[in-house]
Amino acid sequence: MDVRNKEVRPAWAIGVELRQTAVDCVQVVGDVECPLALRGLPGVALDWLRQLDGARSWGAQVAEAQARGMQGADASMLLDRLLDAELLIDARVEIAAFQFANPVVVGAAGLSEQIAGLLPGSIPLGPLPKPRDGDDWRLRTEELGDKIGSAATIVALDSPWVDAAELELVSRLIDARIDHVVVGAGVSSARVGPVTRAGGGPCVRCDELLRVELDPLWRPLSAQLALDMPTPAAPTLTVLAAAEVVRQITNAAPHEEVAALNAVLTTGYRGGAWRRRPLSRHLKCSCWWPK
Repeated sequence: MDVRNKEVRPAWAIGVELRQTAVDCVQVVGDVECPLALRGLPGVALDWLRQLDGARSWGAQVAEAQARGMQGADASMLLDRLLDAELLIDARVEIAAFQFANPVVVGAAGLSEQIAGLLPGSIPLGPLPKPRDGDDWRLRTEELGDKIGSAATIVALDSPWVDAAELELVSRLIDARIDHVVVGAGVSSARVGPVTRAGGGPCVRCDELLRVELDPLWRPLSAQLALDMPTPAAPTLTVLAAAEVVRQITNAAPHEEVAALNAVLTTGYRGGAWRRRPLSRHLKCSCWWPK
């Protein structure tokens, strides 16, 4: 057994199905990229394979195989092969990588509703207060921050860009070291990201600071956007943005990184692939500073 596998807790990847097609052959198929045919297996192998659920370590699973009558070396080689093919994952990594269990969702009503519908366990907290909502909007933003607490947060933007009020909330999340992601949809485009993890960057604020440096007029425009009523987003792009942000945050495991981590994904109404724009750390932003 490879030393790196000693603490691995093997579990089947999402979409894997096991089919016994002969006495000594098990097909590992399903919604997977590289299906495998495992031949020459003893009769007890299928039941052993089916119970790989991430509850026990690599060594414990090899011992379980031996208790069922398999050779320990054969069981270990089989686990190695399945792990290399990404048909098995390490349950420890999946638990560590998935930081968005039961996230709160704040912001644009239509987009928030779509996200909540696609993400079981999410907690909608309602719209983000804006200057256009009255003089007490900052007080209500403080109250919203108290409701968020330390929960991972999905910020649904009014548009595919960040206005001044949205930036203020995201800055609170950054300063509090709270995992979060922003997502937005508009008339002709949609965005997902960045996903920002606690104490990591670059982040939305890095991007906004750079944007102001490149275009000094962006700051007053951003403030004006928080005052104006947003243009209703295209329904198709709203659904697309919601589905993509849910896909990004729920499939971080087992690879720990997703395309929207510290980057912005964008696409347009006419279709085409999502385009990834990596962000750069800004020296004035504290997202990546040691705490």
